[in-house]
Amino acid sequence: MVKSHGIPESNSIYCQEISTLKQICEKYNNDDDTVSYSIEFNSTLEKANGLNIADQPGLAEDLAYINKTLGNMCYDEKDFEQALIHYSDAANYYAKLDLKSDLAETIQGVSDAHFMLDQYAKVLEYNPIVLKYYKENDEESKAADSNYYIAESHYQLDDYERAAEYALQALSYYEKVKDTSSMADTYRQLARIYFYDDNYTDAIIFFKKSASMHQALDQMKDLTSDYLELGDAFYFDDQDENAKSAYLVALTILEENYDLDHLRTAYNNLLKTCFQLDEYEDAIEFGSKALNLYGEEEAQHDLINIYAKLGDSYYYQEDYSKAISSYSEAEWRCSIYFEDVEDIRKKGELNENMFWCCYKMGEFDEAIKFLNEAIEINKENKFLIELAVNFRDLALCIFRGKNDPKAAYEKCNRALEILNREDDLETRGKVYELMGDIQFDFKFHHGTDYYPEPGKFDEVLRKLKTLQGGENVDMKVIALKSRIRSQSISAYSKALQCYQEAGEEEKEEIVMQKINLVKEKL
Repeated sequence: MVKSHGIPESNSIYCQEISTLKQICEKYNNDDDTVSYSIEFNSTLEKANGLNIADQPGLAEDLAYINKTLGNMCYDEKDFEQALIHYSDAANYYAKLDLKSDLAETIQGVSDAHFMLDQYAKVLEYNPIVLKYYKENDEESKAADSNYYIAESHYQLDDYERAAEYALQALSYYEKVKDTSSMADTYRQLARIYFYDDNYTDAIIFFKKSASMHQALDQMKDLTSDYLELGDAFYFDDQDENAKSAYLVALTILEENYDLDHLRTAYNNLLKTCFQLDEYEDAIEFGSKALNLYGEEEAQHDLINIYAKLGDSYYYQEDYSKAISSYSEAEWRCSIYFEDVEDIRKKGELNENMFWCCYKMGEFDEAIKFLNEAIEINKENKFLIELAVNFRDLALCIFRGKNDPKAAYEKCNRALEILNREDDLETRGKVYELMGDIQFDFKFHHGTDYYPEPGKFDEVLRKLKTLQGGENVDMKVIALKSRIRSQSISAYSKALQCYQEAGEEEKEEIVMQKINLVKEKL
């Protein structure tokens, strides 16, 4: 505590105000819980601006002490903006008094307040000042903390290389002072830095170190976070089995140490991971358990994602009715609760999913209704790629489900018109591939359209010979074959080129097989 030389009695009224305020601060520093911050304290401090501090020994020290204490008071009450004001004033007084230790402490307060206000660039402006002081005075524990928060600020500003550099320095200091709890936190900090830098290998290493240390310290809440984040690192590294194992460890801990937020996260993560592993029954079980942890009016984005993923799980189980029910619940929530861009986009996607369910069930009219809803959403919001996909899928439904190749071909052309403004080679390839399929089964002769079922070309030829008998019928059949061959191969070739440029090797192989089939049959 800074000792005061006293305030001259000549300033009796003001002296009394300062003395009273100082007594309040002393009570606070002695853990008197009856003391709380009041904005009225500032009226007393504002009067100091008009005083000549040099003529009043001890006043500067008292004002510095009061401001530092009020800064701590505001910080504890989470009024970080007001804390910043008091810490800054205290730092100015300590700088004039050349009290380096107190100055470092208040600059640290300034930095901490900026950190809590998410003003990370400001942290990087002030924290290196106190770090220099801590290093010069061998205050290793404080130097460790300073490095930690500099690392965290770089991390928040997406400067992962510098973040890792300072985190490693923090870790080195914590090892020297044998602060195992802070070491564990720094291991996790490094893991997160590497994770967001897409370095999943190192992220996994440091999440494991953090988990090992938190387990040794019996810090179960931190251990749960470690395993949940370790699972995320495995998940994004395409190690789905390991991700599931990590999430299950977290779930086991949570069953003994209930934590609603973490429990929700565990179930949600297991839902998506089991889905990735094609373990749809388990995905549905975890998704259903997750739903039980939410109220109807909270965390709507979570609920939308859960219902959507449940819909996906039912879809791949070929339980299309339940899939539609889940998708519909998610779509309703998108409509009722949200109006931002991603929610609207999600609403269109969910209608597309319900289209596919109906398509698989052979309910083509109902499928088209859902798809038309998606088309309206994507058209209104200018989601052009999604709109092009919608028209391509509509063409497929009209072609395969409604047996109307001509209308289907028109929808493909609509998709291509949209794609002329967008660079999406895979979708363009799919449209051209479908156009090839349609051409292969879309037969023209003398203005008459023939719409046979796929693979019944020979039957069409027999019909042609019957309907158009005469000496030129073979030439007409040859001409028809040639036209279909040319148009089909042209569409497939464009699809092949798109897939090649997009690096879609599996799709390239399928299209080549179709080209060879056309050549063989025609």
